Amino acid sequence: MVYQATRDLESRKSKYIIEKLSWRILASTHAVAVGCSGELMAAIQADSVCMVNTKTKVTRWHKSGTRIFTCVACHPHEWVVATGDDSGRILLWRNFLEEKSPPKTVFHWHSLPVADLCFTTDGTRLLSGGSECCLVRWDISDALDKKILPRMGLPIRHVSVSYSNDLAAVSHADNCINLVDGANNILRTLQNITQCYIPESPLDENVTSTSLGGGSVFQAGLHLDPNTKSLFMNGKPGHLQSYSLREDKHLHTLDITQQNYVTADRRRAIPNADVTHIAFSEKGRWLATIESLIEKTKYYELRLKFWKFDQTKQVFILNTCINWPHENGIVNLKIQPIDDKDPSLTAATSGRDKSFKTFSVVYDTSVHGKSDWWTCDNVGTYRDQTTGPLAFSQDGSVLAVSFEHTLTLWKVENYELTGTLSHSKLQEDIRLIEFSTHPTSHLVVCCTKKNLVIWDVIALSLVWTVPFEADSIAVDRMSNLVAIFSTKGHLYFFKPETPEPLAIHNNVSRSKIVSSLFVPTMSRYELRGPKSMLIFINSSQELCVLLSRESSDSAEVGTKLKIQKGTSTLTPFAKLIAEKTVSSVGSSRQLLQGTVIGIPGSKVIREIMDASPHTMPSVSFFCNQLLSAISVELKESEQMDQVVTSLQQSEKFRFLKQSDADDTESDSDSDNEFVPRKFGQRLMKMGITVAQVSKPVSSKASETVNFEVDLDEVANDVSWIEAISVPK
Repeated sequence: MVYQATRDLESRKSKYIIEKLSWRILASTHAVAVGCSGELMAAIQADSVCMVNTKTKVTRWHKSGTRIFTCVACHPHEWVVATGDDSGRILLWRNFLEEKSPPKTVFHWHSLPVADLCFTTDGTRLLSGGSECCLVRWDISDALDKKILPRMGLPIRHVSVSYSNDLAAVSHADNCINLVDGANNILRTLQNITQCYIPESPLDENVTSTSLGGGSVFQAGLHLDPNTKSLFMNGKPGHLQSYSLREDKHLHTLDITQQNYVTADRRRAIPNADVTHIAFSEKGRWLATIESLIEKTKYYELRLKFWKFDQTKQVFILNTCINWPHENGIVNLKIQPIDDKDPSLTAATSGRDKSFKTFSVVYDTSVHGKSDWWTCDNVGTYRDQTTGPLAFSQDGSVLAVSFEHTLTLWKVENYELTGTLSHSKLQEDIRLIEFSTHPTSHLVVCCTKKNLVIWDVIALSLVWTVPFEADSIAVDRMSNLVAIFSTKGHLYFFKPETPEPLAIHNNVSRSKIVSSLFVPTMSRYELRGPKSMLIFINSSQELCVLLSRESSDSAEVGTKLKIQKGTSTLTPFAKLIAEKTVSSVGSSRQLLQGTVIGIPGSKVIREIMDASPHTMPSVSFFCNQLLSAISVELKESEQMDQVVTSLQQSEKFRFLKQSDADDTESDSDSDNEFVPRKFGQRLMKMGITVAQVSKPVSSKASETVNFEVDLDEVANDVSWIEAISVPK
C-alpha cells in the first residue's frame, strides 16, 4: 500500500509538472528539449527558461534580461542547456540546478532571431540557424571558433543532426531540406512544391488559421507549360517553379528577377521583387512575365520580360526586358492564342495608368544574324476610365479589355474599337474575364464584385446574369465547361449559354481560392471518362485536384500481367487471351498511365494484322477491342456530355436537375412573369424573389435576365435551377 501510494504521488507530481509546463511554455516547436539520456528537460517562456531533473523532480526557473527566448536545446551527455533569443544571441547554461545565478557563455553572430539550435551527437559542436540563411557550426569550448555556411537559399526553420554525426539536415522556409556534411558542404537538396510566401515574423498579419500569405501568395496563378505539360506557378520570391502532375514531383526552378533574397531587418520586413503575372504562348515557345518590387502601395521596380524556349537546352532564356511598361503597376497579362511562329503574335497588358498596351515580335534577318525581340506597337485608352483585366478570344481575333464596368472589344488586326458592352444595372468594376470555347466561343464570362455576367460579343447583348461573388474562374479548353469558385468556398460547374448549373460542390476549401485551372487528364485511355481535371490552389498554399469517381479509381493500382523470366514474348493471340482473362477476373478500373502518343490503338491493330491468320481466334473474339481502337474521336459536344456523365457518377458531387413537370408547367397569362407558378410558390416560401432587368434587345439576340438569388444561401438546401427559372 505504501509503495502504491508513493507511485501515485510521483505520478501526480509528474503530471503536475507536465501540465504546468504545457500551460506556461512558449507556443513553439522549439520551446521544449530533452537531453542527458532523458534525465534533463528544458522549456522556455518568453522571458525565462525552466530546467527540470526528471529523476529528482528538481525544477529551476531562470531569467536573462528583457530579451525574448526563441529556442532551446539540451546537451546529449552533459548538464548543459543552450538557448537562443530574438537578438541573435546564444547562451550556454551550466550548473543551473544548483545555483540561482548560473554561469553562462555567450555565443553571438546572428543579427536576427535564432530559429533553431541542435547539438551534435558527440556534444562537441552546436549548430544554429536563422533568417540570415546561414548555418553556423559552433565549438562549445571556444565561443570564437565557428564555421559559417552562407547563402543557403531562404531562412532556416529547423536543424537536426544524424545519429552517426556525419550529416546535418537543414529545413528552410520554402519547404526545402539541405543535407550538409561535417565540412559544411551541401551534399543534396530535397525539394517538393516550394512555399512561395515567407512569413517574416510570428506576428505576420498575413498568417492566420485559414491563410498563409493572404493576397501575397501565388500572385501569378496556375499555368500549364505546353512544353513539359507541367504546372508553372510562383516559387520562392523572384522565382517560378515547375511541378509535374504526372510524376508528382518538383522539376526545376526558373529565376525571373535574378536577385538575391534580402532578409528582413530587426525592425521591419524588407520587400523582395516577385513575379506577379505570367503567360505562355500557344505552343510554349514564348513566356511573358511581370515582376515588381512593391512596398505598401508604391512601386519601386516594374519589368516586363519575354523568355524564349531553347529546344536544345530545354530551358527558357531571357529575350527581351522592358522597364516600366506601365506607370503604376500592371493588372493583367495575356498572349494571343495563335501559332507561336505567326509573325502577328501579340501580347497585351493592362495597367493602372488607365491604358492597355500590345506588344509584337520584331524579326531581324540582317547579315549580322537572325534575331527577334518584342516591342510595344499600340497603346489604347477608353474615356479616361481605369483599366481592368483583359482576355483574347479563342481564335485570337478579338481582345476584350475592361474599363471599370464597361467591356470594350478591339480587333487585334488593326486595334479598332468594334463595340462596348455595359448595362445600367451593372455598375461595378469587372474583376475577372474569360472567353468561352467552341461552340460558345462568342460568349464572354465576366465577374464583378457581386455579379456573374455572360455577354454575347456577336449580338453585343447581355445573355444572363446572377448575383454571385467569385474568387476564381476557369474555362475548360476541351469543352465549354466553366468552373467558378464563390467567396464562401462553393464550386459551381455550368455552361455559358445557360444559367442552369451542372453541379455544385460545397465547401471545397476553408481558405480563399487564389487560382484554378483545367489541365488534361493524365490517363492512358483518352476516350474514356473526362479529358480534363480541375486544379486549384488556395491562400493556405494547398494544391488540390478535383477528380471524378472514375478518375480517382483509375489512380489505384490494377491487376497487371506478369511474365516470368526466361519465357518468350507473348503473341497477339496470347495477349488477347490474357487480357480477356484478367479483365473477366480482376477489376475493370483504369490505370493512371502516361498519355498515349499517336493514334490510340494503332499498336494493337498492327500486332493483330501482322500476325499469322492461323494463330488468330475468330473476329468476334476481339471485335470490341478492334472497334474501340479504330473509333474516331468524340466531338466536343459529346465530350462535354461525357464529362457531365462522369461527374454524375461521382459521390463528391450533387447534381441538380429540373424535373419534367417543372419544365412543362408555365404561366401563360402574364408576359412579365418568368417563373412558373409552382416555382413561384416555392420561392415565396423561401423568401427568394426573381425579377427581369430589361426586355430582350431583339428577337435574335439573347434574352437579358437577372436572377436575384443568393446562390451560396441555397447551395446547401435547393438547387440553383430550383431557385431560378429560365424564360422560354
